Amino acid sequence: PWFRRIARDAARIYHVSAWYRDGFERYTGVDPRKTDLLPNIVFNARAVIEPEPPRPVIVSPMSLRAIDKKGLPELIAAFARVRDRLPDVNLEVIGEGPEDALARVRALIAAHGLEGRVLLRDFMQHDDLLAHLGGVLAMALPSHQETFGMVYPEALFAGTPILHTLGSGIDGYLDGLDVGVGVRPGNTSDIAAALVKLVEDNAAYRARIAAASKVLYERLAPERTIARYRAAVADAVRTSPSDAASGR
Repeated sequence: PWFRRIARDAARIYHVSAWYRDGFERYTGVDPRKTDLLPNIVFNARAVIEPEPPRPVIVSPMSLRAIDKKGLPELIAAFARVRDRLPDVNLEVIGEGPEDALARVRALIAAHGLEGRVLLRDFMQHDDLLAHLGGVLAMALPSHQETFGMVYPEALFAGTPILHTLGSGIDGYLDGLDVGVGVRPGNTSDIAAALVKLVEDNAAYRARIAAASKVLYERLAPERTIARYRAAVADAVRTSPSDAASGR
């Protein structure tokens, strides 16, 4: 009950996770007109996206301390399923972690016979990663319970299609835009099919990202997000009950 009261009494409710919005509204019964999205700040957001010709690489950036949350075991298993259908494509896992995490990733690669096809790369500085994202076929991160997942929009603004998880991460921000493939969490068959689709239809995905530049920018541009939030705060202050009672 207290949760519903908070929702009822709030002047405005913001969701970082777009996928959570419908469930929250159903649970609380809150007026949907009071809710809005507040995406994380995406530093490479741009109104015009110009995709680059890609190298035959799919990348998966993550902290290697969280490979289960990021869905890496399923991603490697899925890539093993389609290795023969994508004979010229490699998978790069980019990140850092303790030695036991590195050893586990190497063991996963070896267990699927993917030495030389799945490459383990060290941590990259943010600007270097953004530059790297623009020149690859796709960014694949089938995470579990991801709140937002900054790397998803970063890849899109770099001109690269994404593999993401349904009901998690960026899901809900891309409605109506065919710029990536959503998969069910933990579903290796979904992930395998998505990898093939992103590679075989890559030119079409890159063209759709370019065409969706303006919409992506309107939904995710930091200055637009900040301006909407400031306007909502100002409106809430102007119409707060305490102000009305005091005659201000």
